Amino acid sequence: MLAGRGGCTYIPDIFKYMADIRISMGTITLSIDDRTEREFRRLVEKILGKRKGVLGEAATEAMDLWIRTKAQEEIARDALELAEKSYHLGGRKYTSRKDLYDRQPAAD
Repeated sequence: MLAGRGGCTYIPDIFKYMADIRISMGTITLSIDDRTEREFRRLVEKILGKRKGVLGEAATEAMDLWIRTKAQEEIARDALELAEKSYHLGGRKYTSRKDLYDRQPAAD
């Protein structure tokens, strides 16, 4: 038993430094293929166990991964579109590479 007032520990003594945290959660009702659901549940149980809330944790992790993947695909697609655009950067003002340098061939 933990020491506290009169030999008892009061809950406010234990949690006095914790902030009041409120977590808001959404609810989604999904229709999933039976095979996919069975495999998902089997893997969740194997990896995270059978405790309360693990199915929601795994679904949230899967959705986060899907969102990051799709966002990265969008970034890559936008970058490719930008790279495919042609930009007019001016005309060539020299006829050969030798025109770029002030060096003259050495006279023997």
